[in-house]
Amino acid sequence: MSTTLPIRQVAADVCVAPQLTPNAMAELARLGFRSVVNNRPDFEEGPGQPTNAAIEAAARAAGLAYAYLPVSPMFQSPEEIARFAQLLADLPHPLLAFCRSGTRSHSAAKAATDAGYPDCYNVLEGFEGQKDASGQRNKAGGWRHAGLPWYQS
Repeated sequence: MSTTLPIRQVAADVCVAPQLTPNAMAELARLGFRSVVNNRPDFEEGPGQPTNAAIEAAARAAGLAYAYLPVSPMFQSPEEIARFAQLLADLPHPLLAFCRSGTRSHSAAKAATDAGYPDCYNVLEGFEGQKDASGQRNKAGGWRHAGLPWYQS
């Protein structure tokens, strides 16, 4: 899979990513994905974040199945985990789920494992890590701070 999108495989046909834009949907289709699950509530980080409606329209225009399952970054209920597992069972694969940093993708990886998908992995600190005392990310913890491979388009 050759792409500049920050995609991370968690099972044979399930991947996760941080926030994606509407423009990324055509690239996902080109890469062979058949479904997208958006786990970010609208306006979680303010008006600059792409809305669910915009991402869904772009996904459907690219021929992708799409589901919106917004979950809090602090807590995922058993019902949300069960709903994600149901989406894994119902949506066409390969499937990509995204959130802001990876905390929710941890729940996605757990749900994928519980649904019978082997070899699921996750970086618990997410891509950017937690905020420091001044509210900045990328200073401690996270995929990027750990020096793991990544690139941005």
